Amino acid sequence: MANKQDEERLRREKLELLKMKQGIIEESEIIPETGARAVAEVHGFKKVTNFLYLNKWIIIPAVFVAALVLFLAVQFFSREKADIEIILAVTSENSELLAKADIVEKTLEKYCPDFDGNGNVHVSVETIDLSLDDAMTQYADIERKKLSLEFRMCDRPLAVCDKGFISEYIPKCDLGYEIYTNFTEVYSDDMLFVGKGVLSDKTDVDFPDGTLFCVRALPANSKAQEKDVIERRERALIVLQNLVEGNAVNP
Repeated sequence: MANKQDEERLRREKLELLKMKQGIIEESEIIPETGARAVAEVHGFKKVTNFLYLNKWIIIPAVFVAALVLFLAVQFFSREKADIEIILAVTSENSELLAKADIVEKTLEKYCPDFDGNGNVHVSVETIDLSLDDAMTQYADIERKKLSLEFRMCDRPLAVCDKGFISEYIPKCDLGYEIYTNFTEVYSDDMLFVGKGVLSDKTDVDFPDGTLFCVRALPANSKAQEKDVIERRERALIVLQNLVEGNAVNP
């Protein structure tokens, strides 16, 4: 008899507990309040793990996005700011120049003033490889698109290039305006290649034979006449003049 009563009591308590968990009732006269709380509530580490498990499909993407934002922020704020940005463009005539990108960067930094006044001089080099043959059409197209974008944006007014870039590639572009400045009224003919490229051989830098320094001309379009574009070109002219005069401002 006692066993049947115990079984009936347990059945009723389980039923009451189920109602409490489902929110049908808040309190039970059958189950003591302290007992109900002890069964219904979870505390401490178990409570945290339950929360994480139940919300994992929200927490995991949120953590990923937060980590990505943090990574991009660190990259942005730790990135070395450039005093001047240049392109290093090579054709098949002097493709080995591309392998000297680090040397070009470090050399030009010797002739580049600290334009932004942060105590650190940095020259940013964007390489453009035009020496590729038809067997690498897709990669060659990417390089040509990089150069086309540069021509439109005018972000890198100083070019270090080979003779093939000026004499062969540039004439094919046919943009309707001069891309690089004509220096025939500034420098002597023996210092120039087709009037636009200052020969590195006539400076103190040790670059491969036939390496040229060119500065963007500014066509009369809205982008080229923006203040920051004009300022970048002025910086390029200062660096070029330092190269010509052998004025290493950061020896």
